[in-house]
Amino acid sequence: MEEIYIVKLKGLPPPSAPSQDSLSKDSKTSFYYHTDLTAEAIRGFSYLHIFFGITVLCLSVTNLCFHENPLALEPPLGITVWCAVSFIVLGFFGILTAYKRKCDLSGSIFYC
Repeated sequence: MEEIYIVKLKGLPPPSAPSQDSLSKDSKTSFYYHTDLTAEAIRGFSYLHIFFGITVLCLSVTNLCFHENPLALEPPLGITVWCAVSFIVLGFFGILTAYKRKCDLSGSIFYC
């Protein structure tokens, strides 16, 4: 006959921390243990969003300056400006998210 044992855990055991000797030997490993790579990726993509937003904004203003009839633009000028502004705003929100990872930006910007 089979015996069944039920084990209840209050939580997961803490991960075993690597020894300091092994971290000091391998600088690449120590970089990964001391750096939040998700925040670094969010920050990088945020800078990319801001760069693309500024590029689209500059191109739309250049198109407006050198076009004879700005009302006949394809696509209309307002679409490109709003697209650029949305890219820039999303980039700044991404930088805020990467900078303060403890803040909950979904509810309110000022809730930390």
